[in-house]
Amino acid sequence: MRDVAGRVGITERAAMRIVAHLEEAGILTRHKEGRRNRYVIHPDQPLRHPMESRCTVGSLLSLLARNTKSEFDDRQPVSASRSTLYSDED
Repeated sequence: MRDVAGRVGITERAAMRIVAHLEEAGILTRHKEGRRNRYVIHPDQPLRHPMESRCTVGSLLSLLARNTKSEFDDRQPVSASRSTLYSDED
């Protein structure tokens, strides 16, 4: 979580709150694996705002990935069941 917070310029606590909101909305699921968390993104979920609800999380991520691909090329996915997953230590 610390790495994610640092990359986007927010505190670790703020990143944890955002992840909790995404979990509540069904956009991602967190699985505990020992001391680590594994996150699964559900790309078929609609965006939360009523004006954007016809768009899915996956379509937004695809758009963002095209614009930031080179920045994240060094990251190694943990697995890929629904979307690319990254692990995070507690």
